[in-house]
Amino acid sequence: MTGLIALPTPSAVGVTIAPDGERSFSLSTADVAWTERALTVDDLPDAFRKVAPDAGVLAEAVVALHGAARKTESTFEQRRDAFRAYEDRIVVARITRPLSAVQGKSFLSPAGPWSVAATRLVVATGTRAVRKTGTVSPGRLVAPPTGAGTGRAPKREHAAAIEAEAYLPMVVRSGLQSAVPKPVGHTGSLLLWTTPAGRRQRVEVMRSDTRTAVVVRAERPDRPDADWSVVQWTYQLRGTAHEIERGSRP
Repeated sequence: MTGLIALPTPSAVGVTIAPDGERSFSLSTADVAWTERALTVDDLPDAFRKVAPDAGVLAEAVVALHGAARKTESTFEQRRDAFRAYEDRIVVARITRPLSAVQGKSFLSPAGPWSVAATRLVVATGTRAVRKTGTVSPGRLVAPPTGAGTGRAPKREHAAAIEAEAYLPMVVRSGLQSAVPKPVGHTGSLLLWTTPAGRRQRVEVMRSDTRTAVVVRAERPDRPDADWSVVQWTYQLRGTAHEIERGSRP
């Protein structure tokens, strides 16, 4: 990627985005305000690259969890979630930074550097993930919601992935949801960036449970009616994900 990398302004998206349970649609990017700087692996501590090197990466995403998370009864932290997918494994990480109260103020301030709090390795049973590719029309376009979501609120760490998936065509979303209907791990993002050939949109999403993981990377020109070029990797997992590193410093 080169040039500007941006994220859409977060919206209040619930589990059910369309009214009356309708799902034969995809969200339109026509009126999306690309106001936030997107995060990349360059924004993470070097310790992440030690367990998730650059070579062989198929797809990746780095997502900021907005607001402060309570770590203990009296301490708070900022959180970022990340994944990198390879042909035979997926590395998933939680990156944190401590926060402290500012005397006389009503907000919290960073009180230390970002560090890798925990890293998990999701391993496929075979030597490679099953790969599928295709060019898919976005289908009927629906404007993103401007108010509260119409369904129950998603888990905080899953919200960005749920919203990113909503911009994908229905057939792609259905494949993700059928393969992993109740994800334990769910990370993803919708990005806009500039290249010498023009601006591009990209969705990268990972869904996993204890048996299956699915990763999708979809790209297209920066037009709401443009077809998506989609690649999907499906992993049959070897047992449960296990921790490979904890408490790494930058």
